[in-house]
Parts: sequence; structure tokens; C-alpha cells
Amino acid sequence: MNDKRTSAKVKIINGVPRLLINDTPTAPIIFFGNTDIGHFVTEQVSMAALNGFHLHSCIYNLHFSEEKPVTCKSNAQETQDEISDLRRCLDAVIDGDPEAQLFLRVKVGAYFRKAPDEWKNQLIVYKNGSVYPEGSEICLVSTASDKWADAVEIKLKRIVEYIRNSDEYKHHVACIHLENCEWFEYGFRESGSDMSLAADNKFMEWQKRKYGAGYNSVPVPRDLPNNISSELYKNTLLLDKCEERFIDYFDYINDLVSGRIERFAKAIKDASDNQMMCIAFYGYLFELADCQSGHYNMRRLLDSPYLDGFAGPVSYGDRTKASPGGAMGATSAYMTAMDTVARNGKIWFQESDQRTFVNNAPDSPWLPNIPSLEDIFNVHRREIGDIMLHGCGIWVMDLAAYGWLYDNAIWENLAKLKAEYEETIESGPSSFDAVFVIDEKAESIVGQPSFCGISGNLISAFRYEAYRAGISFAFAEITDVEAGLFDDARLYVFLNPYRLSPAQSASLAARIQREGKTSVFMYGFGMTFPADTSLLTGMDIRLTEPGTTVLYITKDGDENGFVPSNRGNEVTHRYTVSEYETLYGIYNDGRPAVASKNHGNYTTVFYGGTFISRENIRALCRIAGCHVYSEDGDVVVTDGKNLIYCATAAGIKNITLPGKSNVCSATDGKVYNNITSLSTDMKQGETKRLILSAMI
Repeated sequence: MNDKRTSAKVKIINGVPRLLINDTPTAPIIFFGNTDIGHFVTEQVSMAALNGFHLHSCIYNLHFSEEKPVTCKSNAQETQDEISDLRRCLDAVIDGDPEAQLFLRVKVGAYFRKAPDEWKNQLIVYKNGSVYPEGSEICLVSTASDKWADAVEIKLKRIVEYIRNSDEYKHHVACIHLENCEWFEYGFRESGSDMSLAADNKFMEWQKRKYGAGYNSVPVPRDLPNNISSELYKNTLLLDKCEERFIDYFDYINDLVSGRIERFAKAIKDASDNQMMCIAFYGYLFELADCQSGHYNMRRLLDSPYLDGFAGPVSYGDRTKASPGGAMGATSAYMTAMDTVARNGKIWFQESDQRTFVNNAPDSPWLPNIPSLEDIFNVHRREIGDIMLHGCGIWVMDLAAYGWLYDNAIWENLAKLKAEYEETIESGPSSFDAVFVIDEKAESIVGQPSFCGISGNLISAFRYEAYRAGISFAFAEITDVEAGLFDDARLYVFLNPYRLSPAQSASLAARIQREGKTSVFMYGFGMTFPADTSLLTGMDIRLTEPGTTVLYITKDGDENGFVPSNRGNEVTHRYTVSEYETLYGIYNDGRPAVASKNHGNYTTVFYGGTFISRENIRALCRIAGCHVYSEDGDVVVTDGKNLIYCATAAGIKNITLPGKSNVCSATDGKVYNNITSLSTDMKQGETKRLILSAMI
């Protein structure tokens, strides 16, 4: 019997965070089987193992029984029940793969259909007084509940200590994956924020810490702005004095959620003598587009020694039944600033919960099944190619336990892709031409968030355009641009620059006002002082009349490749620009909306729209001197050394290279020498990975 306990960690190798299992660099490609449901887990694990995959993920639920009270103290019967369930989950995987290394997803939430008496005053309570969000029969204990947090910490330590001391399991569990409704506030989209007594008390504690013990703290505001379109808040941005209480609440909820995750991660590290990894669902900055979710304090967790990484599904927005091509022509875009995660030495894991036709799986009412093996191969080629470039990991997932991956041909294809990934483990970091930059703290001053407000366009929809702009791009959080982690970029697009302090503005200016750099500031500046706006742009950008952010293009704009945009938002805070050099676009009332200024060795651009199209991204890239690889509107991911090309639609695809290059297709082995462009006929969803070698 193997007596060695598994150790797992993330280590920087040649500038890239890499997964090490028992000190061996390992491709972070994982199979997830749903042990909550239990069907087809062992069978698919076995199939994966036969093809060389020994990293697996499964689900274990902490016990918060409705039938009997759950105490924070160790209870013999409670412990026995928990351990029995844990063994069932682990055995379902290990029975299929005796060499399994597990990422154990631990669901820490206390869910009830009818809560026992001891938890009734700890439940989330919505504005209407109900403990059940709209459309649900399940209630959940509040994240603000200290009683719940104390219980979770004890339970996590208990299961980690059991695993580490068990001869059966100590060499099988590499990582604990913390899960609680994916850590966004349960039911917040449907029913709003938590207004329970636990939430009130925690929010008032937070105010005392911020403002001092003598501050007259208040409960959670009952009139919070929300993301329900029928009740859209009156102001686009929260700039009035009376709205500061809303901003406080939004800052608080993100501190609370990130703090809970950090606390539980520390418990795991302590109980495992720092030998287990810990990751969490967190940082869905672009997908949720709403700070009420609690996902907007990544900085805390990026700086924490207790978190090794983060996870989230591939974006849903462009792979629904309403999307052209469904999953085949989609982007599989990241929900987060994935390059910020990598450059902070941690790993982001993409959750590929793609539905497939395999095993006669029923079609989803929302997300279509991938209809053929060839299409599945191409989706996996796109997703694994993408994570290779961005230093990330992935698990392919049978979420519904239908057997979505129960076909050996799928695993043979994945094995080839895994081998390609393994070839890159010793290679250095990628560099990208353009960086799309989000300020997570700025979202707390948005009064109209999510998809019915400005954030849906500004910080969510832009991703699908960036992927189809045909450029080299990264996603970053603003503090890492300040810190110089993205000095390699030529173009910076600041998506929400409306909460910058003077110190932040000065540090940003020092980074972006350098030789050959172009900076674009989207929409407006909100709370950022006019002096700092001037410092950053060299232009005069001011509030103007409320109205639409739909854009019309000037002659100069047309000549520089800009196109009109009839996609925008009606906003109460709209910004116009003066003291510019070149005007590219105007609002419907003729006021200047898109303009640039050349400062000699660097350029700044103001883009007053709330939506940016792929055509206008290309126009900005050309202003910045960034290469455009394709204008065909297909999915392109590249760092200039590797290029992933996925055809959103069928047809002849034209790829233009920055200079003479030798090109090798990792997909079919074809070699093209000494070329500056490449044309190829592709089916919808077909994906190629091209290795680019510039001629000297």
C-alpha cells in the first residue's frame, strides 16, 4: 500500500503557474463526475484513466440535516454520517481509477426545504419577507451567519483530517474545491439581496470597522438598487451623497464573501499541513456583471496565501440555443480576468459543462447538445488550446450525470490534446498585444448593473466581440496594470474607469504613458476627479445631458475603420469630450463621443459608448499598432506564437500574419513555410491550432 500522502501545489515554472502533484508538473486537465447524482461516474472515470487521465473531480456535501440539529461540536453520529457519505463519493472515483488524484468539490452551503428551528433565524430573507427566492422551494443559510461559518470550519477540518489520516484515501485527494452556490448570493438575481437579521448585524459590524466604533451604523438598505429590469434604479451611477449607503453595502458584500472563502481555505491549509491545494468558484467579474453577487473582491484572494486558484464555467452567453452555431461556434469565454489570475501565480480552472448527444442524453431547454463526435473534438480543441495560452486548467464535465463523455473516442482525442499541453509546460509566459481592464471596485458605484444596465454591455458582452476581433488579447484587473504586470501590452482598454483615486491615477499614468502605448477609456469617469481624468487622458471629459450611448461615426472615424453602433444604453450619466485631436464618433445629439489625442510617444482615446463592437476593437488596435490576424468574425485566440482559430460560420478563412512566418498546424500536421497569410476552408465549429514561427 502507498503510505505517502498526496501533496499538491501551484509553482511558477518559467514565469507560468503550473500544477504539481507530488512534485511532478501535471497538465491540469480533469474529469468531473457528478457523485451527487451518481450515474456513469465510475464508468467514465475508468474510461478517462485508460487514456491517461488521473485527475478527477467529484462532489461532497457537508451535512446540515433537516431531521436533526447540527451542532458546531463534534458529534459521533453526525461524524459517522458525514464520513460514510464522503467515502461513497471518493469510492465512486477510486473504484474506476486506483491512481486517481481528486479535486474534491465540497458544498458548504446549508440548504433546506424546511429549516430546523436552530437555523431559522440564520436564513437569507428577501425584501418581500420570504426565505425562498422566486421560483424556488429551497432556502439557504445566510453567508453572514457566524454560526454557519463556525460549523463549516469545523466540518472542513474534520474531513481533511480524516482523509489525511486514512490509509485508503490519504494518497488520493489533492485539492479541496470550496463551493456554496458558486459563491454568488443565492437568489439575488430573482429576489434581490439578503435582508436577514444576520446580514443586518454583519453589515453594521463592517461599517463600525470602516468608520470607527462611534459610527451610527445602519442595517442593509431596504431600497437597494437591483438588477431586476422591471425595477431598474433611477440612476446609472451612484454619485449622489444619499447613495453612499448603497456603495457601502456593495463593498461590504464582496468583503464578506471573499472573507468567508479565505477563512475556509485557511482551515484546509492548516488541517493538511499546507499539503492540499484549495480553490474556489469566484471572480465571475464579466459573467455576473453585478457586484451584488459578492464576486468583486478577487484582489483579497489573489493576495491570500491560502487560495491556489479559482474556477468558473465557460461563458454561457453565446452558446445558447439562440446563438449561431450553439457551442460549436461559441467563444468559451472566461468569466474572469484569467490573465490576472495567472500573473499572480495562481491557476484559473475552466469548467467545461458542455452538453453532448452521447449516451442518448436528452437535450437541454436552454443549452443545445453538441451533435456529433467531430464537433465535441473541436470544442475541446478550442477550449484546451485557449487554456494553454493563458496558463489555465480545465475540467470536462458530466454535470447532469447523463454520460456526456461516455465514448472512448472523446478520451482518445482529449489524450492528444493533453499531450500537446504537456509539451508546453516548460515554455515561458504568453504576451498579448491588447489588454481589457476591469476595476472590480468600480462596480460598487453602478446603479444599473447586470444585463439590463450598463455593465451587461461594458463588462460582459465585450468578451464575445474581443474573441471575434481577430486580435491578441488578455483580460486583467486594474490593480495588476498599476503594478506593472501587463507592461508588455501596447493597447489598454479600461472598461469601467469610474472609481479611480488620485494615487491610482498617478500609478496608472506612469505605466500607460510610455513609448508606443495607447490607452482607451470607456463610457465615463464617475467618481474619478476631473484632475485625474485630465492626467490620464490629456482631454477634457465631462458630464453632459442624459441620453443614449448609441454612436454615430464621423468622416475621420470611417476612414480609421470605426463603424456606427446602435447598441447602447439610456443613461442618466453621459460623458462628452473636448480638447481632443481627432474625433471619430458622436452621440445622436452631435456631442463628441469618441476621440483621441496623440501625446508624441503615446496616445489616449475616450470612447463614450457602453458597447464596443469587434470592428471598433480592430480600429483601436490599428491606432495602437497592434496586428489584426483575421477580420472574418471567427473566434481567434493568440499570443503571437500559437493561434487557435475556431470557425463561427463555415467558409474560406483568411489569416494575416505580422510578417513572414513558418506555420505548422498542430491539428493536421500541415506546414506552410515563408508565408505572410493563410487561407483555408473550414466547417462551422472546426478548430485549428497553428504554431507560428516568425522569420528573422
